[in-house]
Amino acid sequence: WYQRRVRCARCQKSLGASSIQALDQSYHRACFTCFKCSGSLDDGFIDHEDELYCENCYESIFSRPCTRCKQPLKSAFVNVPDGDKLYPFHPTCITCEVCSTSLLDADFEQKGSHLFCLTHAKAEAKPQEPKKPEPQPAAALAKDKPKEEPKAKPKPQKEPDLCWGCKKPLKNEEVKAMGHLWHPDCFVCTKCKGSLDDGFVRRDELPYCEPCIEKLNAANKKQGSTEDCAACGKPLSGKTVEIEDDEIYHKACFVCVGCGNNFDDTDFFSHNGKLYCEECHP
Repeated sequence: WYQRRVRCARCQKSLGASSIQALDQSYHRACFTCFKCSGSLDDGFIDHEDELYCENCYESIFSRPCTRCKQPLKSAFVNVPDGDKLYPFHPTCITCEVCSTSLLDADFEQKGSHLFCLTHAKAEAKPQEPKKPEPQPAAALAKDKPKEEPKAKPKPQKEPDLCWGCKKPLKNEEVKAMGHLWHPDCFVCTKCKGSLDDGFVRRDELPYCEPCIEKLNAANKKQGSTEDCAACGKPLSGKTVEIEDDEIYHKACFVCVGCGNNFDDTDFFSHNGKLYCEECHP
């Protein structure tokens, strides 16, 4: 008996009944957010290297900036050449750097990334250097210098769960069995490597299919090395159920000792080594 669980692609925790599918991945609704600003992606997203971004964040990070206004360039822009270099501009930003006259359909002169109309293309065309601050005494600088706040220590990241079989990190799907987590492809019979979808028997903390465990039990019958059902005391075979106390039962023996009903869809309680349903629990 085992459970197959799907993990959220963002936080790697198990998904519940409500989830969102995007690009063959599953997400908690609270995790389906922009990788940069954590805003909702309900209005759309852009995928970049397996991370999801809203349109504004994607453009601010990955789009080239306009030479004049430094804002991201979208669909329409103009490259202004200067030797081997190209300077991209929004069409509305191709203006004289002094008087802001549009140069889109006019003659202009260029100095690197700076554009000027013909009227201001001489001495005043080059932007003035900002005034350097006057030197101040060292004591005044020390007084005005803000105190540095201690840097916060980075929070330790949680180590990912490892597959009990191959010891590698678990990804989107996992199988819970024998008190451990497994990749679905790793939870197979220890001897024949066959599927355990029809049930398994645990021996020495390892899973076996029923045919393989019967062969092993036959070979080791004289040594008494097989595990027994916690209820009937007979050797385990076929479908089994394991509970948190490391007790294993035949599927047919996993029932309430009071009314005999199975626990497939109900909770059970342990009392003096016996299992009861909620109604029969003493």
